[in-house]
Amino acid sequence: MTQSSGNYKKIAKNTFLLYTRMGILMLFSLFTSRLLLQILGFENYGIYNLVGGIVILFSFLNTALSGATQRFLSYSLGNNSSADTQTVFSIALTLHIIISIILLILSETIGLWFFYEKLNIPDSRFNAAIITYQLSILITIINIMRVPYNSIIISYEKMDFFAYLSLIECLIKFIPIIIIPLISFDELVIYAILLTVANVIIYLIYYFYCRKSITTARFSFKIDKNIFKEMLSFTGWNTISGIANITRNQGLNIIINLFMGVVVNAAVGIANQVSSQVNQFMSNFLVAYSPQLTISYAKKEYQELYKMINFTGKISFILLSILSIPLIVNIKDVFTLWLGEYPPYTTELATCLLLANVLDGFSAPLWTTISATGKVKTYTIILTIGWITILPISYWLLDNGFSPIYCYTFSIYINAVMIFFRLYLLNIYINIPIKYFCIEVVGKGILFFIISYTISELIKLSNHNLLIRLAGSIFLSAVTTVLTCYLIYLNRIEKKRIMNFIKLKKK
Repeated sequence: MTQSSGNYKKIAKNTFLLYTRMGILMLFSLFTSRLLLQILGFENYGIYNLVGGIVILFSFLNTALSGATQRFLSYSLGNNSSADTQTVFSIALTLHIIISIILLILSETIGLWFFYEKLNIPDSRFNAAIITYQLSILITIINIMRVPYNSIIISYEKMDFFAYLSLIECLIKFIPIIIIPLISFDELVIYAILLTVANVIIYLIYYFYCRKSITTARFSFKIDKNIFKEMLSFTGWNTISGIANITRNQGLNIIINLFMGVVVNAAVGIANQVSSQVNQFMSNFLVAYSPQLTISYAKKEYQELYKMINFTGKISFILLSILSIPLIVNIKDVFTLWLGEYPPYTTELATCLLLANVLDGFSAPLWTTISATGKVKTYTIILTIGWITILPISYWLLDNGFSPIYCYTFSIYINAVMIFFRLYLLNIYINIPIKYFCIEVVGKGILFFIISYTISELIKLSNHNLLIRLAGSIFLSAVTTVLTCYLIYLNRIEKKRIMNFIKLKKK
């Protein structure tokens, strides 16, 4: 077996395990979201989404360091250096402790000031909101400390652990929803307390698994200054992009609160949940192939790297399209069946977020490869400018009476522009063939999406029972999307490679 086929076989196995985990978590999330919305109500659900967003606003440092940890761990494994791997892990753990302290200080000063002075929260729910805010800080710190363990598991490609843990995670996070109605106390506060306990348990599972199964997941007081300096520099630029990303997402959520209140925040929260669940298909595929992209770059296997970028760009886009097109076509029926009653703007916001995610499918292997090169300065500056412009434009739109839908529509345009900017940088760094990617990956991908969407709209069922209509329309749309993809988008080699993936899973 060639090295190339070995790489794809490993990706196929990891993808299967990650999708098994994701499928379980997605079904669990969809089921519990309806229960949680009914138990908490629109107001409490919107408050939880809002105050949790303030903490996330300050957790950009964790997001940046997570990317740095993943990149350096995979790079050290590509160079077959276990000593460097343990050193990177130790540095990452040290930096995450520092990040936790910084986050705590920011959240209890600037964040607390913003909470009291700027947020639009009903007086009757203010005390519950402040307790939820404090517990959200604790949850965020717990998750920050989990990142080095999560990163080293991904770098060693122990994806079976994620599949097994998903069952335990579902059970642990479902317990609070069962308990809330049994306790005569504020539902929002009880949920925040129980969710905090659940996150502590999940962290301990990660910790003890890594201690037992990964020898390099050990803290060492011996810190390599050169690796520390390089990792800190890489993290610095990632921090800037992390600020921009969180500003785009949670900052927009806060601006919407200032103009439209917590009910629309609930709509944003629900739309984000649908978008994030669909986006997990691309994210899990990214987790599966990300270590291989970084390792290929570390070994300077550029021809293999080009093939992986093109193939994974297509597969990411296909996975998102197969899920997003049926949802967009039947979005109102989906929400009616799932939630019954839902806040205004929910379907429109969900559609915008799904379209933005689909476009990001093209970019997934591009930003991963840019990160692998370590040359992130120019990329970060341009990306930050693009993302930051969303805030003042959104503020102006809402201040002049425009719908929040226009704010999220602008994000779609930014995502489209970023595809070609990432390609331009990779052409400079590793001489990636831009023309092939633009025509074969992006051009044909958009054509495939438009044709699939149009046909799906035409064959959508009507005048039936809601459940029958929705199930039939989603099935027909999914089948149409798969067939259109196979006939229009994939070339002969890619079709063969996908068939090999399927055969590997049957064995």
